Amino acid sequence: MRMEETLHFLEISADEINSTALTEFSSNDAIREAAQQSWIVDNLIARDSIAWFYGKPGSYKSFIIMDMALHIAAGKPWMGRDVDQGPVLWLAAEGGVDIHYRRRAWEARHGVETMFHLQHVDLNLLEDHSKKRIQEYATNSVERVIEKLMRQRLSVLFEEEKEGSTDNTTQIKKLCDALDISADAARHHGVEAAQQRYHQYSGYSDRKLYRYIEGSEPLWPRLIVLDTFAQTSGNASTGPEVTEYIRRLKRNIAAIGNGCAVAVIDHTTKGGDSYMGALAKEGDSDLMAKIELESDFVSTVKVKPPHGKLKFAPAPDDIPIALELQVVTDADGHPVVDLKGRPIESLVCTDGTKQKRLAEITKADSNSPQALLLALLQAKGSATPESEIREVFLDLPAMTAKKPATAKQAYLRAKKALADDGLISISDDGLISVT
Repeated sequence: MRMEETLHFLEISADEINSTALTEFSSNDAIREAAQQSWIVDNLIARDSIAWFYGKPGSYKSFIIMDMALHIAAGKPWMGRDVDQGPVLWLAAEGGVDIHYRRRAWEARHGVETMFHLQHVDLNLLEDHSKKRIQEYATNSVERVIEKLMRQRLSVLFEEEKEGSTDNTTQIKKLCDALDISADAARHHGVEAAQQRYHQYSGYSDRKLYRYIEGSEPLWPRLIVLDTFAQTSGNASTGPEVTEYIRRLKRNIAAIGNGCAVAVIDHTTKGGDSYMGALAKEGDSDLMAKIELESDFVSTVKVKPPHGKLKFAPAPDDIPIALELQVVTDADGHPVVDLKGRPIESLVCTDGTKQKRLAEITKADSNSPQALLLALLQAKGSATPESEIREVFLDLPAMTAKKPATAKQAYLRAKKALADDGLISISDDGLISVT
């Protein structure tokens, strides 16, 4: 692509480039700016940033990103990292009803409902008529947040009036101020939504009104997830296309305001070693992270080079994540079943530190004393007298081939190493088990 074509594609004129003045920026300024960085997920996703997550099919990348997104929406720390709570907007350009199952399974496991909004979209951000679509989707999600908050407030008012404990007529005036939050656009849409909901319920009595939505309640999405890059870019692959895609994302989050960040889910090359397409994905994004399958139901988020990068801070250590089955429930907490009455299950994420260590021990050498002792305990499945486990361990072929004293030392070292890693526990009454 010639320079003139590239500039036209990126909507940048030569005059803009020539007229751009360089601003002096000292190292002290850079240090102060880095120290004051605000995070949506501590030391991982910064506010006003673009985060890029990529992985092979089957690496559970969308499960992991949804888990992170739901923790943000609920205000719960994610894998030991504090989060900046706020609504999440998930724009699904691929995937079906299973996405809804994942969300409901998470809420069932954690016992909370969240400001998580899932919207199936047909979106190519590189098409001119679509370049502001994310703002439109975000505005729609604001209205849904408002409606949900209004319903919650109304429920409280109804309960208070039923008990006769509170006179809520003072809430009438506050309705007019319900959206004194964030941007003018949010206020505009919030007032409309509030008025619409008010008219629906005005037949009950003037006292049964919506409570004021406190200014501390975030309305605009704190995080927007694009699932996936290929489906929302028309399979863009060249550097200029990727650069323009990211530039349009940044324009959208700047227009939305509120420190919003965007997380993009992407695929790897066929070999699975790197992300697919142009280097601009890594160069123009603020976070690049690879999600890699380590073993059955255990994946790792890798940010350190050569897998990724973090622009605003030193890249964190690998984040191991395990996945477990969870029964999907409906809004009333009842299990969702299929046509044959079988409960529907989905996967939820947990800290995978122990599971990753277990996999590493087995993968390194399945005949090592640690791996053999683990295999025995896992086969038992429950707490067992240590004397019984020790006897079985010493009768293994790999141990009978050694001198008795050497085999006993191997058992003791394996037991201590596994206990130090927190992988096994020994009770006061001599029972040993996998933790």
